[in-house]
Parts: sequence; C-alpha cells; structure tokens
Amino acid sequence: MLRLPLAAVRDPSDGGGAAVGDAARSGVRARGRDVQEVPDVTAEQAAAFEAANLTGTGALTAADVLALVAGLVFGAALLWFAWVLYRAYEAWGRGRMDAFDAGGKLLRATFVLVLVGWLVT
Repeated sequence: MLRLPLAAVRDPSDGGGAAVGDAARSGVRARGRDVQEVPDVTAEQAAAFEAANLTGTGALTAADVLALVAGLVFGAALLWFAWVLYRAYEAWGRGRMDAFDAGGKLLRATFVLVLVGWLVT
C-alpha cells in the first residue's frame, strides 16, 4: 500500500483545492504529517494495462515497464557518474584540482549514485 502526504494528493475535480481524504479520520501519521493510503493496483487495473500495451498480446506487464524505466534511470546515473569520475581525474591530472578536492567530488557523486540506486529498487 502506497502512503502519500495529504498535501500531495489532490482532487483534480476540485481544481487543486482541498486534499482528498480526511486527515482526522485517517489516523495515519508519517514524520508528523498526515498521510492518505493509496491502494495497490487491482487485478482489474493490471488486466486493463496488459490489454492496452504495445504488443496487444498481454506480454508486457506494468512490472516490466517499471523495470525498464528504473533501468534507464540507473543507466543514466551510471553514465553521469562515469562523466564525473573522468572530469575529476582529468582536472587532477592537469593540476587544476588537488587529490582532496577530487576525492570529495567522487564521494559526493558516489552518494548520489547510491541514493539513485536505492530509489529505483
């Protein structure tokens, strides 16, 4: 079950006005903020997605699309990390950056890569 902050869940028919759900009624709190539980995908919704996919045979599931998008995002993050690594090495090799600065840059990039990896899993 996905849980979103009430401020993030808006009723589109209300023109972005009040949040959907009653915060006092839900009783669920996350880090001091009210949240609304969003139900998982039902079997009916999964069947509709599989019927409307590109192949038309139901061979592509929502999990497959999620894995594809997560792989593309993580691949882009790896490419960015390699670029940061190369540029830091190049700057260090030409004397424009000392080893401490290059190490700090690589440590920050590693942190971002680990964070992206954690978010896409």
